Amino acid sequence: MLTRINYDELLSQLREAASWLSEKVRINTAGTRFDKIYSNVQEIVKKYHTGDTESLIKEKGNEELWFSLTECDAFIRVHSFLKNFKSSELPRQTLKDVVGGPLLPRDEMPNSAQSRNKLFELELAARCHEAGINITGFDDIQLYLYGHHIGIQCKRPYSGKRKSVKENLRSAKDQIRKRHSAIKQWNCICD
Repeated sequence: MLTRINYDELLSQLREAASWLSEKVRINTAGTRFDKIYSNVQEIVKKYHTGDTESLIKEKGNEELWFSLTECDAFIRVHSFLKNFKSSELPRQTLKDVVGGPLLPRDEMPNSAQSRNKLFELELAARCHEAGINITGFDDIQLYLYGHHIGIQCKRPYSGKRKSVKENLRSAKDQIRKRHSAIKQWNCICD
């Protein structure tokens, strides 16, 4: 579902997410991808109000600003989903992972793609939760739906290595077999 939101509200919600990451989750985001996104969104709001967005586009480029806005939305969605979890229930390592990595997907390498991959997993879990689905775990995503435990393996292509859909499906199938063989559950693969 698409929701309209203005830049001020977007920044306000991102500020809440930043505060939550820092104060409740205890993650230092200084110098991270999250920090760059936050800074870019602040600049977008500032330039929007002064009517000078063109200078920001010339300085940063459409690609950087676009990814800052789209990932800002992902971080807000994840924050909205996880903010009421007990501290002991939070997927802390995953949250530490998602704030890092390069700002732009084209700059990803195999060792730096995990942060965006993990953000994709958490965002999908948040979207499932918004749809009323009970999330039961974060390996990639486990959920409970219509009386069934379901494991979802998320695969996202990235620029560092162009995996084919077939390779991603094979990798997800192997993960499902390895991680969930002892549990009778349905499994799903997202690519």
